[in-house]
Amino acid sequence: MVPRTLTGFTITPIRRVPDTTSAVPLLDLLFTKGFSTQFSYTSAQPDTSYTVTTTNDPASELTINITGAATETLPNSNYVLNSLVNTWVTQQRASILGDLIANGFDTYNANQVDLQVMGTQKALVDWPQVAVLGGN
Repeated sequence: MVPRTLTGFTITPIRRVPDTTSAVPLLDLLFTKGFSTQFSYTSAQPDTSYTVTTTNDPASELTINITGAATETLPNSNYVLNSLVNTWVTQQRASILGDLIANGFDTYNANQVDLQVMGTQKALVDWPQVAVLGGN
């Protein structure tokens, strides 16, 4: 017996019992004849109007440098990704979310995205890789 532990509980998953089911084979649901998703692969189209570089010295500091169509220096410290709440980054995110919504994607709008705590308080265990989306 382990001290200070709860005993006598059995943890079981919630039973999922639908009210009705149809006798349709699962494979028919996955691969219905004539069904098309209208999806095709295309090559990456990175935005070549920006160049993104980083400096990482000391290890707990990450500076993201953006040049080209905009010039921005985004400092991040103590493994907190402060650039998430930078005004320019916030404007870029709002533009992308607006475009996704305009093209029929069901996603959050810019007013529903709140990264204040993540961009000011939550430390990462290491820095993320930083690059232009779709680039190498």
